[in-house]
Amino acid sequence: MSELQSLKRQHDRCEKAVQESEYYRGQHRSVLSKLDSTTQEMHTLRSKYGDVLTGKQRLEQEVHSLSQAREEDRKEINDLRRQQQEAVIKGNGTNETLNQLYVNTLRKCEAIKGKLAFFIYFKINV
Repeated sequence: MSELQSLKRQHDRCEKAVQESEYYRGQHRSVLSKLDSTTQEMHTLRSKYGDVLTGKQRLEQEVHSLSQAREEDRKEINDLRRQQQEAVIKGNGTNETLNQLYVNTLRKCEAIKGKLAFFIYFKINV
């Protein structure tokens, strides 16, 4: 009878060990599932980061282009002011001189508007 009880105890221990192994197997599967999910999320975030980085670089280039355009416009405005001062000094402020200066300024303004329109069109379509 003692041998039977010993075998029952061994059987009970084996069943308990099987139950524990099933529990840990379930835990392992759960962790693997979470790892797969986290890995997919990491890949998604890396892709989004790449997109954001590309957008940042594009915006930096755009800022640089706009800064250059602004500097060119600033130089052109200074040049127009200088021309205006020279014209007023040379022509003693006659109407003809001022009219000519106005026409030149208007042409340059239209040229700048054209550049701006092209830039806005390019920006919208890119």
